[in-house]
Amino acid sequence: MVGGHWTGYPKHRLRRALLIGTRRRLGEALAPVAERYFEAAAALAVSPDGGPPEFYTSAAEAAAADRFLADHGLGRTRRLVAVVPGAARATKRWPAGHWQELVTRLVTRMDVVVLGGEAEREQGATLAAAGGVGVASAAGAFSLVGSGALLRRADVVVSGDTGLLHLATAVGTPVVGLYGPGVREFGFFPYRAPALVLERDLPCRPCTAHGGPRCPLGHHDCLRTITPDEVLSALERPIR
Repeated sequence: MVGGHWTGYPKHRLRRALLIGTRRRLGEALAPVAERYFEAAAALAVSPDGGPPEFYTSAAEAAAADRFLADHGLGRTRRLVAVVPGAARATKRWPAGHWQELVTRLVTRMDVVVLGGEAEREQGATLAAAGGVGVASAAGAFSLVGSGALLRRADVVVSGDTGLLHLATAVGTPVVGLYGPGVREFGFFPYRAPALVLERDLPCRPCTAHGGPRCPLGHHDCLRTITPDEVLSALERPIR
């Protein structure tokens, strides 16, 4: 609220519709949403500081994250990778079989913690069971702040196009992002933080602004064709 009046930031629905309808041939790219938020506070004369987002966790949540990792023997002698398999929309989710293959191969060299909300609890348990020793699921067990504390303790995060990806950038952890229908022009890519985005340049992409319940063409190639091998290779490269 500024000067007694509610303000907002522009959604640029027409430009976004042009990007979708013409598959980015028409319509200007939108600014990063983190910068568009500042337009809501234009009267306060505030502006981005040029750095990444910042997110702070409480001492209690940090201690709970440490206990969880210690109880499961994670991150003591090996690198810790956090994986985030969920997303609110089905078309933003990397296939479940890809996640399972990734985790079972990752655990031979790194410890793995699975993060997500209540909706990912079952998938997290499945991944932990498939990976065995060296994998534990915190999906559904931590608040947003607690998840931030766990993400801060990871060496790297593998995530789809979802909120925890951006939370990881805000606590300073490098990210490998798996992007399907979402494109850079929408303004929701990792913002000014160490990140490597894996995506496919397809003529059907973007199909929607925020993802949907199913691929409109039935193949979901934007994410299905990103392989676990590519993710493993990305994890071996410097992420800047």
